[in-house]
Amino acid sequence: MKSIALTVVAATLGASSAAFATHPAPEPRQICREIRAVIHELKTDIGCASPLNFCSAGTINGNFGLKGTTFFSVDGSAETPAQSPGTSSFSGVFTITTPYGELTLRETGLSYPRRGNPEGGLVATIDEVTGGTGIYAHTSGILFFHGRNGRGLPSDVEVSGTLCYLWPVPRQ
Repeated sequence: MKSIALTVVAATLGASSAAFATHPAPEPRQICREIRAVIHELKTDIGCASPLNFCSAGTINGNFGLKGTTFFSVDGSAETPAQSPGTSSFSGVFTITTPYGELTLRETGLSYPRRGNPEGGLVATIDEVTGGTGIYAHTSGILFFHGRNGRGLPSDVEVSGTLCYLWPVPRQ
């Protein structure tokens, strides 16, 4: 009787391990999340390697683990149309650092300083993911930033858009 019981247990274990061995790992699929966040930042010279001598640093608080610090370094600018006096266009690298990893974006935007206005200026940007580490290693997407900036006041910027990631994470 014991040998029959052991044979049944061995057969069951063998069959179950064979069942597990025959199923391939699931293919990664893309999952997308709507993003909502707020950034508070100030101009900084600390760690600024911008060829145009403009960087900002701050904090971000949002979903998808976007709770941490930010750093932006302008690496290009261009003239805006004469019909839009007072505006400036710019581009640079925007980095979000969280306990879960780092998300790097290419930011391209338009600033309207509104000189003399006590409320400060306005800013609107498009930020496209260019890389990431940790949970952001396989992330793609575009974020939109808009808010107030300038006059040495903190920039208060709202963030919206969509970020997508692969799940399960592909094995390296």
